[in-house]
Amino acid sequence: MIGVVEYDCSIYNTDGIDPDSLVDYRMTNERKSIFGYPDAECHRDNRVMFRECDVLIPAATEKAINKHNANDIKCRILVEAANGPTTKNAESILLDKGILIIPDVLANAGGVTVSYFEYLKNLDHVNPGLINRKWEETSKLRFL
Repeated sequence: MIGVVEYDCSIYNTDGIDPDSLVDYRMTNERKSIFGYPDAECHRDNRVMFRECDVLIPAATEKAINKHNANDIKCRILVEAANGPTTKNAESILLDKGILIIPDVLANAGGVTVSYFEYLKNLDHVNPGLINRKWEETSKLRFL
């Protein structure tokens, strides 16, 4: 891991960032932020997302990569760990650049599946166990 982008800052070190050390730093500093991490260069923006790397993993924000910044992405592989981090226009730009995209439904299948069940549950205000029963009842009614 050579870079990390957070909501208000980013850090970068070509020699690598130790994840355990970074988590310890974030949890023990007063601001609960990665900014100021001593073993990396720190920035008050997301510029690290546009550094050259092998794999870029947008893992938090929807539409983080869009038509306005897709040309600046310099990775070989983009692994969508967030739900919908890349817009359709950005996807076209990235594919034209030869970047392999692992879509969120594959890379984050468990999270996406759980989110879908939460969505269904909230639509009908039922618990997940009843979703299956409701689906079976509906399919049997359609069959009849």
